[in-house]
Amino acid sequence: MKDRKIQVSTCVFSIHDDLSEKHPMTYDENLAQAKYYLEKAGRAGSDIMLLPEAFNTKGLSQWFRPDEPELVQDELAEKIPGGKTLEIVSSYAKKHSMYVAACLVEKDKGKFYNTVALIDRKGNVSGKYRKTHLPGGEKNYFTQGDSLPVFKTDFGTIGFLTCYDLNFPEAAITLSLKGAELILWPTMWQALLPSSFYYDTYIKATAMMNGVYFVASGYAKADPDLGVHGRGAIVSPAGLILADTGFTPGFATSEVWLERCGLEKKTCDLATHKHEFKRREMGLQRRPELYKIITDKKRT
Repeated sequence: MKDRKIQVSTCVFSIHDDLSEKHPMTYDENLAQAKYYLEKAGRAGSDIMLLPEAFNTKGLSQWFRPDEPELVQDELAEKIPGGKTLEIVSSYAKKHSMYVAACLVEKDKGKFYNTVALIDRKGNVSGKYRKTHLPGGEKNYFTQGDSLPVFKTDFGTIGFLTCYDLNFPEAAITLSLKGAELILWPTMWQALLPSSFYYDTYIKATAMMNGVYFVASGYAKADPDLGVHGRGAIVSPAGLILADTGFTPGFATSEVWLERCGLEKKTCDLATHKHEFKRREMGLQRRPELYKIITDKKRT
């Protein structure tokens, strides 16, 4: 089979303040940023574009105030599909014939979820992932998802993790074993020093350990000296940063090569397809009988 070359894009949104809620971003401000970066992605010939976590909210800090869960307001939560924000995002996906991964607050049957919607090249919602691991504060607002799906696109198989999910390597392993070649990670993670090292290590290690490309998006202050840093990055299976926004708001895009190779037919050139070999061969060499402690809730 022939190699598959695609264009992958991501971004970091600008915010006014940190978690203080003194001057949160408005819905219209966030939507304007989404439109701006979606247009840039389209003009760059992107096959897929990643937006940050819960980008349709009026600000960031309202999701981390456990004593005020009522801040999850109906006007910020949408049906998927059918919500007003996704209709706008879908129009850009259709206009530029690209996939878009849009993470937003979903309301379904009276429950709220932190959900990534996958929009296809025709502007249709072709799948969704609900965040499966919720930190303490978010448990007051959201219901956790109960599955780690992968999604077939016309260029390959992708999976999603959202922010806190990255702390659980079993989740990324599961996506890789299910065939994900590209993992997209929308986040609100603040890569403050010294945690910028922590952040970088996690995104690189996840790519390397699982033989996948890894894409991150997030939020940051326009002035890095003000202390809120997010990094949009596209990471290769070798742990190399192919493109990034630094730790400031911005846009990043990179050409990515996805391979298909038949290991069983020995048609894989290991010199250029090591990540494909690693993903499949390591899956065959796993010994689940040794890892039972991972799923033993009595030990947690």
